[in-house]
Formats: sequence, C-alpha cells, structure tokens
Amino acid sequence: MDILVKAAATAIVAAILALIVKKSNAELSLLLGVAAGVAILAGASGLIGDILGFIYELADGAGISRALFSPVLKTLGLTIIGKLTSDICKDAGLAAAASAIEFCTAAAALVVALPLMRAVLEMLRGLT
Repeated sequence: MDILVKAAATAIVAAILALIVKKSNAELSLLLGVAAGVAILAGASGLIGDILGFIYELADGAGISRALFSPVLKTLGLTIIGKLTSDICKDAGLAAAASAIEFCTAAAALVVALPLMRAVLEMLRGLT
C-alpha cells in the first residue's frame, strides 16, 4: 500500500535525523520522533473510513446492531493511543510513566468494553 511506503519513509528519515540531532539536542530528537508519529497517524487516518465502512457492512449483513461495534472500535483507538504514548515515554527515559500509561490503557479499554460485555451477558441470560 502506498500509505505504508510513505509511513515507512517518514519513520526512517525521522529516525536518521533523530540520531544525528540526539548527540547535541536530545529534546529536539524526542520532538522529532513525536512529530513523525503524528504525521504518520494523520496520513493513516484516511484508512479508518474504509475500515469502518466494512465493519458496518458486516454488522448490517449479520443483523447485529452497530452500537455493539462501538466499544470494540473505541478499545482499538485507546490501545493505539496508549501504545504510542507509552513508547514516547520510554524514548524519553520515563519507564514508570510508560508503565502507568499501559495500566491506564488496559483499565480504560475494560471500562469502554463494559457495554459489550453486558450485552453478551444479557444474550446468555436470554438463552436460558
């Protein structure tokens, strides 16, 4: 895919520049990495519409409410944000903050998934 090639090129260029700059200015090196990550995410955001369209098509075809897919999509978004944030903290040398972000991400994902788990529980209760 074209977007993957662009993302890979952006990441490689940013990594090389960050290595060059890191010796003289570590903060700028970190900011360069964050900026590259944001640029790559912005470029990949166009793919989300295609993915959502397919997921909703599947839901409609299976007769499943689209509302049941919302927690799954939110959890996916939380996971992506949490992973990127954790990696940024690790790059900055903040391992404790990275671990806290990972814990917070897991907790938030569970909270977001609660409506889906409740719906499954209700469905199971209805079978008995």
